Amino acid sequence: MSLNEIMVEGTLSEDGSLALDRKPNLAAGRVTVILRQIGPIEPCHETWWEFMQRTRSELERRGAKFTNDAEVEPISPTTATS
Repeated sequence: MSLNEIMVEGTLSEDGSLALDRKPNLAAGRVTVILRQIGPIEPCHETWWEFMQRTRSELERRGAKFTNDAEVEPISPTTATS
């Protein structure tokens, strides 16, 4: 018998039921469940736009390159001729 083990996070409800974040890639059947509390979910204090700006800044600090205005201009629909 082989041991197939995966880790899936989820949320434990007041009634004791467990909602998994994704479907486990295991065959149907009995399983052993070990619960580990990972702390409370903190509410988000930033807007969608603030999140996008923060994420881009973090990616740029790690060396990610983004398209600039000069690179977009040649393919912009407003500058394309018919």
